[in-house]
Order: sequence, then structure tokens, then C-alpha cells
Amino acid sequence: MGFLKVSDNCILCGRCVDICPRYIFQIDKTKSKKVIINENVQYCHDCGHCVAICPQDAIVNTRMGDNLDVDFPLVPSNIDYEKALSFIRLRRSIRKFKSELISEEKVKQLLEFSRFAPTGHNTNAVEYTIIIGRDKIDVLWGETIQLMKEVIRKINNPFWVGIAFLAGKKNFVNEAKKNEYRLNSHIINFENKKDTIFHGAPMLILLHTGKKAASPIEDCAIASENIMLGANTLGLGATIIGYFVRAWKHSKKIKKLVNLPKGHILHSCLSVGVPTYNFRRLVPRPEPNISFIK
Repeated sequence: MGFLKVSDNCILCGRCVDICPRYIFQIDKTKSKKVIINENVQYCHDCGHCVAICPQDAIVNTRMGDNLDVDFPLVPSNIDYEKALSFIRLRRSIRKFKSELISEEKVKQLLEFSRFAPTGHNTNAVEYTIIIGRDKIDVLWGETIQLMKEVIRKINNPFWVGIAFLAGKKNFVNEAKKNEYRLNSHIINFENKKDTIFHGAPMLILLHTGKKAASPIEDCAIASENIMLGANTLGLGATIIGYFVRAWKHSKKIKKLVNLPKGHILHSCLSVGVPTYNFRRLVPRPEPNISFIK
């Protein structure tokens, strides 16, 4: 386990000891008084916090790179609160995209935003499938609509509803009935060639993980949010398509069409493209409901 080292530059500040999530560092309190790396190093998941926090550049993790200026650049000056809040408030769910395709360079830039999203236990298990062009998206749109038609047929069949209740699917039935008008709206729009599922987007980003992910749903959700926030800086917009994630779970044909790696589960789908319209104003939101426990 020689990938992690502490040099003689160490001043025993103890920061690495305090912030390591795997409890790898400890201060040797004998005469030599130095930071040592203990047997927990075998559990290191390369979060890089020890290297990033050391004031003396005394720690090196060769698995993550040993060029501090390139692999661990200095933290830039923080933007102020108001600018950060305004940037977050700029995010909008886009429901009307232009047809123009997105360059490969911009796709890579988008994924840089998600690359640095946190993941449970630093597993970095999120993977991406990019679907480009309306030909494939239109097929997925049609299959999603077919599934909606099937749901409506079932929830209006008293026999099927009875069986579903006995099988413990009462909540699914009630939720589907509550949203039946929305499903019908999507079906009617499909028949009129108006895409209200993917909103005319020229590209989809599918976020999925295999079994090694510690928190797959959360990891994909955070990565999706990073992409949506960053899209504005590239003249793009995005929105999460929950309907398609559900369709993937229930349709063998959709699973075959998107062909995720074996054992992977789809947790998020983003429609991405150039927004047809620009928003003139930020949108208000209700005050958060907060409880303080002291």
C-alpha cells in the first residue's frame, strides 16, 4: 500500500487526521512525533481530502496523481453568496428545445460538471449513455406512450385493479388514477406529433449504475443536478424525465433499445438541448419549512 505517503514537510497540524473518512492517519505520540499511515490504508477510497487540506503539501496519493498543480489545483476564490444563489436560481426545467444537435465537445463539458459530483463512499459508479438524434428518441417516445396506454387500460379494468390491490399495488393504482389526465394528455399530444415527454430534445443523457454503487439513486440525482446547473453556462438547458425512468423499469423493449451495460439500473434521464426560449425573470419559491432541534 505504498501509494499514500507523508513527507518530512509535515508540521503535525492534524488536519488529515480530522478529515479522513477512513481514519487512515494518526499522530505518533512517541519521541519521533510524526503522522503515520495505519493499517486502515487498505480501505482508502481515494477521496483526496487529505492531499487537498494539507497546508504543507506533505501528502501524496499516487493513485490520484502526484502533480499537485495539475491533479490538485489550488482552490479558487469563492464567489459570494448572492452570485451563488442567483446562479442556482437560473436553473429551469426546459420544456421546449430547438432541434440543433449538440457538439461532442459540449457533451464532454457537460459531463465534467457531473464528474465532480459527490458519490456515496466515493464509488464514482455513475455511468452515462448518450442518445443523440431524434430518430432513436422518437422510437423511445413511442414506446413510452405505449406503456402509458397500457397503464390506462389496466387501471380502468376492475378485475385487474382487484388483483393489483391483492398484490399490494394499491398505491400504484391510486397514483396512476390521480395522474390519468396527464397520461391521456401525453397520448393525445403524441398523436398530434407534439413531444411532451422529451420536449423535442435532440439528446438524452441516461445516468445509471451497477451493483457497486453505495447510493445509486442519490449519486445519479446529484450528478443530474450538476449537469442541469452547468448547462446554462454552455447555452444549453436540461430537464429530468421521470416518465422515461419508470418506462425503462417496466418495458423489456425499452431496456433492449437503450442497451445499458449488464446489471445496470437506470436512475435518471435528462433531456438536453438548446432552449427555444430564454427566461426573463427568476422564479419565487415558498419559504422552506424548518425545524431546529437543540
